[in-house]
This record gives sequence, C-alpha cells and structure tokens, in this order.
Amino acid sequence: EAGATEKISHLPPLPEEESLFLPPNRTLRGTQETARQLVICLEQIETGVTLDLHHLANELDVNAKTVFFVINVLEALGMVSRISINKVIWKGKNAMLQSLVQLHQLAVEENILQQIQDILKGKGGELSEEALVGGGMREDDKVKVTTGVIIQRLLMVFLVVPNMNTMSTNTMVRVISGMGNVMCPQSRLPDLANVLVGI
Repeated sequence: EAGATEKISHLPPLPEEESLFLPPNRTLRGTQETARQLVICLEQIETGVTLDLHHLANELDVNAKTVFFVINVLEALGMVSRISINKVIWKGKNAMLQSLVQLHQLAVEENILQQIQDILKGKGGELSEEALVGGGMREDDKVKVTTGVIIQRLLMVFLVVPNMNTMSTNTMVRVISGMGNVMCPQSRLPDLANVLVGI
C-alpha cells in the first residue's frame, strides 16, 4: 500500500473535464490571440521593415496559415503592404488610422448608411424579401470578394452606422453582400471579427 501511495502522489493532476471534449487539433491560441500577439510583435519593429511571414509564424510558434489570414486583415487596414506571397512591409498603426479615415470618407460618398437602411427594414434588423435573396440577384451572378474587401466593407458599416447595436453574422453577411452584390461567405465573418478584436 505504501508503494502504491508513493507512485500515485507523483502522478500529474487530472485534466479539466472540458479539455477532454475539445477536438484534438484545436490550438490553445485562437485567431484573436494570434492577431493580438502579432500586432504586439510588429509594434516593436520600425516601419518600413520587410517581414517574412513563415519566419514570423515560427517566431510566434503559430500556424503559418493563421498568420497569413491575420496579415490579410492587416493589409486591408493598411498596416502592412504585400510585396510577395510571403513577404510584407510593416507600415505601422498610424497607417491604419489613415485607412479608417479614408474608409469613412468612401462610406459617406457611397451613401453606405442609406444602402444599409434599404437592405434592412423596420426595427430589430428584419430583412426585406429582396435582401433575403441577395438584392434580387442569383448567387451565380454575385462577385466573389477577397478577405480584404470583406474587412473594408465591414469597417465601412461600423464607421457610418451611429450607435450600432449588436448585429448577427447572418445579418452582416446580407448587409455586406448587398453593398455591390458580392458573395460574402458567412463562415469567414467570425474569424475576421476575431482578428479585428485582437488588433
């Protein structure tokens, strides 16, 4: 008994119950945390420096695919400019502020607020029949857009809607899709939102 007790006392603690039910390939650091760490890392670098994305992923010990995804958002915000598939130039947070000003001006010029009001009807963000079918266009006629375009449109909405309440991803997809009849996959919005929160 004494021997058994001694062995048991050296065993590691039991895992938390919730960790037993997580998918095996799920990483501890999500998109939001990766975006936050990436920006913290980049802020320590002088503007104008060229960065290799694979090297950056190794430095942060995160999946390169996630780094590429976050960099696409940073590029849409003007914080980096791409010079090749895996190389970017760091432009800094001040560049993001300039981009936000430009996106706000563009949203005002394109009357995005009125477009949103045309897409949504009544209180509570109920969607009109036209919005439900994508502005009357067939799915085949819609244009596929890049992550950068989706991010910019998402920000344009946030920049012009005063006192915006919470908007579901389903409603946001329809709003973005209605801004120029584009195809905006709903599955991408939560990850894109997480990157913005991380930034």
